[in-house]
Amino acid sequence: MGILEDVIKIGRLGYWRGYRTVDGRTLAENNYGLNVGHMKYPYPAYCGQHELAAIITRHCKDNPKFKLEFNTEMVSLEQDSSGVNVTVKDTQSGETRIVRAKYVVGADGGKSSVRKAIGVHLEGFTWDETFVATNIMGFPFHKYDIRGANFVIHPKNWAVVAQTGGDTSPWRVCYGEEKGLTPEEIKRRAPEHLKILLPGPDPYNLVQCNQYSVHQRCASTFKVGKVLLAGDAAVDPPGLD
Repeated sequence: MGILEDVIKIGRLGYWRGYRTVDGRTLAENNYGLNVGHMKYPYPAYCGQHELAAIITRHCKDNPKFKLEFNTEMVSLEQDSSGVNVTVKDTQSGETRIVRAKYVVGADGGKSSVRKAIGVHLEGFTWDETFVATNIMGFPFHKYDIRGANFVIHPKNWAVVAQTGGDTSPWRVCYGEEKGLTPEEIKRRAPEHLKILLPGPDPYNLVQCNQYSVHQRCASTFKVGKVLLAGDAAVDPPGLD
């Protein structure tokens, strides 16, 4: 469909993945450049979720095989041996109708209505520690030879530092935080964490700061009859509170 080609055009092609200490020492690096000439796509492509969604939406709108419907909520579903009847509601008008499909894929997040409708449960647990994801603009990571995706190894001040896209996209810095803090407290404490994790004193702009619960849960099955689960509906990773 051309989706991958568009992602490559706007994304950051990452040839490096690093494992570092808090004080900036490199423990190990993956050099994806060694794959050049041996693989068709010898790199990860970093692209923001909102950018990827926009690309997919544009391609679906231009393809007569797809029909996109927004402001539409699944109310219930019933299936038989040949397909699935899905009752959906227009969230603006309140009108409901039945859509007949050969298959249904539930990709509707960690609180999936589709998963609940087929009686499938997430099995596992939630960690005591929470996960804070910040987006940062303006910090010169390349000045400190920070490229691609980086994992900071430390029992307390662990972190993930990665590019989210091209040169104009923010960097994502994620770290662990105490449970039970308000969004205001999370944002107030963020500079303390970033002072430890960023490799230098250069100024930056904190453009986003969200707290997540850290789950380790998986659906008991990914398929019931003609209904399948995918994405966060099937495997629940860190979920936005």
